[in-house]
Amino acid sequence: MAAGGVSAAVSRSRIQRSERGVWQRRFYEHTVHAEVDLKRGVDYLHDNPLKHGFVKRVSEGPWSTFHRDIKLGE
Repeated sequence: MAAGGVSAAVSRSRIQRSERGVWQRRFYEHTVHAEVDLKRGVDYLHDNPLKHGFVKRVSEGPWSTFHRDIKLGE
């Protein structure tokens, strides 16, 4: 409860791996330590729709922050 939530049931395999029920195994947490780290993460987010075939160019994503970042000179 100290972390702000109620713990759910945890499976035996999660207990063996010292995992809790919050994150799925294929996801991970990454702490941003430098501005270059942040820029790399933002670039990843901008490229994701292109990588998965939702758009043919990053600029085609209508809800992407790519447009804002271009206006701001990023």
